[in-house]
Amino acid sequence: MSVNAPQTGVGRHAWDIGERCWGQIRTAGLGHPLGLDLTPALTLAGAEGADMRAMAVLLPAYSDGMAEGIAKVIARKRGDAADE
Repeated sequence: MSVNAPQTGVGRHAWDIGERCWGQIRTAGLGHPLGLDLTPALTLAGAEGADMRAMAVLLPAYSDGMAEGIAKVIARKRGDAADE
């Protein structure tokens, strides 16, 4: 796991749900990532019996970090990584 890896059971569950929802990425013009579509992610969490109060906090944070990471990769590939 990475330096940002979750440290609790509920955190690991949110991370796992986020990883399984990568096909549910919302994008803006020209494919710029906005983050996960949280509706399917929260639906999956509910179906698995997750602590929904925790998921309502953790999944948006996961989504923001994921979108930021993808944006950095895109910027590096374009050669305009100056805003990192």
